[in-house]
Amino acid sequence: MSEKFPPLIADRMCGKLAKYLRIMGFEVCYPPAMTDINLIGMAIRKSAVLLTRDRWIEEKMRDSSRADQVILLKSDDVYQQVCHVLDRLGIAGPPFVDNARCIYCGGELLELNAWEAKNLVPPYVFRTQIEIFHCPICNLQFWKGTQWQSFEGRLVNFSKTYSEGKKISENS
Repeated sequence: MSEKFPPLIADRMCGKLAKYLRIMGFEVCYPPAMTDINLIGMAIRKSAVLLTRDRWIEEKMRDSSRADQVILLKSDDVYQQVCHVLDRLGIAGPPFVDNARCIYCGGELLELNAWEAKNLVPPYVFRTQIEIFHCPICNLQFWKGTQWQSFEGRLVNFSKTYSEGKKISENS
């Protein structure tokens, strides 16, 4: 990302959100199950913003003068959650970026050249995709196929609706 945003920590209720934010290039830690106190401590130590659906965590962060380090997510819908996080971070519109991260581990993806990608992806993907990325941590490959296009389209629609202050329907 061109701007530097704080690292994010997603609690166990925000796994899908962590995945989507990683696709957008955000540094998101998705730690294993841990106590609320340990999660709060991790956010404080890392100067990270904690993403949670847990009101108790949000209250404790606010009580310790760390309200700027927590985002309480009230919606169950991941697209509404993404829009809320972007809004709280002061980002106007979806920041689609070239430096997506691995959806599984959060590692930085490296772009592969054609020679490197040829034996790592299915033949159809090799023939049809211009950009293929590799996670050196998970040893997985990624490309902007139909799932990416669907995600991008839905997020743009939700972002527009969110910024206009309209009610977001389940069918959007």
